[in-house]
Amino acid sequence: MFLYRVIANVFGANGSWFLVFIVASLGVSIITRNTVEFSFKFQLCSIFLLVTILSIVHLFCIPNLNDAFSLGMKSTGGGIIGGLSLFILYKAIGYYGTIIALTAFLLINILIITKVSFVGFVKKAYAFVKEQISNIKQSKKPQKIKKSSEKDSFIIEGRTSTTASDKRKKKKEIKETKITKSSTAENKAVDNSQSVSDQEEPQVVMQLAIPDIEYNTPSLDLLEDFEDLTENNQHSIREQASKIEETLKNFKIESRVTRVSVGPTITRYELQIAAGVKVSRVSSLEDDIALSLAVANIRIEAPIPGKAAIGIEVPNTSNSVVFLKQVLTSEEYQAKSGNVVVGLGLDISGRPIIADICKTPHMLIAGATGSGKSVCINVIINSILFRYAPTDVKFVMIDPKRVELSCYNGLPHLLTPVVTDPKKASSALFWVVQEMDKRYEKLAKRGARDINRYNEIIAKDIVVNPEQDSEKLPFIIVIIDELADLMMVASKDVEDAICRIAQMGRAAGIHLVIGTQRPSVDVITGLIKANIPARIAFAVSSAIDSRTILDMSGAEKLLGKGDMLYAEPGKSKPIRVQGAYISEQEVADVVKSITNQTSAQYVKEDFEEKTKNTGAIDSDVDEYFNDAVKLIVDNNSASISMIQRRFRVGYARAARIIDQLEQAGIVGGYEGSKPRKVFADTEIVSKILNNKE
Repeated sequence: MFLYRVIANVFGANGSWFLVFIVASLGVSIITRNTVEFSFKFQLCSIFLLVTILSIVHLFCIPNLNDAFSLGMKSTGGGIIGGLSLFILYKAIGYYGTIIALTAFLLINILIITKVSFVGFVKKAYAFVKEQISNIKQSKKPQKIKKSSEKDSFIIEGRTSTTASDKRKKKKEIKETKITKSSTAENKAVDNSQSVSDQEEPQVVMQLAIPDIEYNTPSLDLLEDFEDLTENNQHSIREQASKIEETLKNFKIESRVTRVSVGPTITRYELQIAAGVKVSRVSSLEDDIALSLAVANIRIEAPIPGKAAIGIEVPNTSNSVVFLKQVLTSEEYQAKSGNVVVGLGLDISGRPIIADICKTPHMLIAGATGSGKSVCINVIINSILFRYAPTDVKFVMIDPKRVELSCYNGLPHLLTPVVTDPKKASSALFWVVQEMDKRYEKLAKRGARDINRYNEIIAKDIVVNPEQDSEKLPFIIVIIDELADLMMVASKDVEDAICRIAQMGRAAGIHLVIGTQRPSVDVITGLIKANIPARIAFAVSSAIDSRTILDMSGAEKLLGKGDMLYAEPGKSKPIRVQGAYISEQEVADVVKSITNQTSAQYVKEDFEEKTKNTGAIDSDVDEYFNDAVKLIVDNNSASISMIQRRFRVGYARAARIIDQLEQAGIVGGYEGSKPRKVFADTEIVSKILNNKE
């Protein structure tokens, strides 16, 4: 009872309830928080806040401020503390000054205790008032309520759309799917014959489809079974979408997520921004969005080709491996028609990406070490092996690394053994160029524009005259696993051969698949890029390497392990694909299954080492040729002006001598302002001069 009287006298009958409230709030803070800061500033502001509250209570409880202190002594209002402080303020600054001072003290103490900025408090108060006014205005427009209610709803496609029953059904269909016969060429030939010849001759093409050797494509059971992709947490997806919208809102960009595509390794959020907002503003906030989502990096595609939306690609917390069997058993791959169809992987929506090499018509694959280039090449090769017979597609494989493609030796699809010597690679490519020229001669004799038309003509001729020697031409796929090694050994010869095949190989049915781990301008030259429109970029170390491959940045933000950008011919921007995976054991099993059926029948067993110093010189050699050879080797430099000065000849004759030296392999080609390279030494010079004599 005594304690009650003391509290009632000091804090007042009404003010004592605020004391209870403050003590209770402090207790809750201690319980809910790990630590409570009891600094001197906190204690002082708490005392001032209590005095201010008691003064305000006393102000509303007494009729006359002149009696504030006397009434406080009687436990009225805010008690002695409230009455004394109110009486002093009233006598010092008057009635209205007291009200203003108490209001200011109340706000200041609350802001200091809660550690809230006054400017931030004003902004939030202003935003709250503005929002309330906006809600009142929108309440008069019912047609906009539906749009507002749809703000948090968006379409989630990809892995989350697969139900358990659909998974079981799909898995059952996959088990029943088998490729037992190379029937693609047969089906394609039937389609082509119906468009060219009358329907009265369907048997003509059926005879063409019969292979010369007995061959069954390997069973898909050789490949590793895949598990259906696990569903993502929709709550997590919606939370990420809200974070993206909130982050952009903090930078005064109104946006809305309209669609989410969940892929094997990334999730793409399609974003619509308000009218009048520049797309570049969203692209510049890439690091801020990655920070808010707590991920290492993101990729922004602004805008998405064919859509009025911006794509924000965020890595998944758990990645899924895309197996080759998953692509080969898909409906898209089975329904795809083409000459040489291959499966690459799955896009960000989980849809298979299928390519026809004959339409690309060549493919460049580049990326850093360990990013997935060799696996991609193996996927392309095995996609062909599972679908086409040796009479349909042939390979010429060049593997300077000696370990990536050597496992395919013995395949009946090979025209030659796998070339592993970089010095023989230029000869192999030169042989392919000669084969291309021979094919063009055959096409010209038959009046055919391309290899498909030529095979149709041959099919009809076989029916009329089965004993003729003509036979259909298979497609030839030239696989080069490491272009950089070839460019170091014989850059000019390799570049010339690649460019010639790339320019003229399509109609002859010869196509290139080139891989390199050094995407620099001295390896992927301008001529090579100009003639190879289809490119695949895996993870690279810098945006410069990405621009070298794709002519745009983006590959430096890839995640590795098969994550790639596929630039399809005719498309303005590349698409992001998770490449399919095939293990070394699976490759070995497939090769063993094929070689057990039939052995390889090589057209050419080996290639000679093509050197620059072959000594092949025109018969009409200048009389100063020998002296010019000695001069250039002794000085280790070659130029037309040097020949002119030393032998006192004109420009035309000196230039002709340089051309003969280049033909003999003693000097390099013309390189603009750079001096010509000298390749020959004293021993080689002696050999050339002896051959000449």
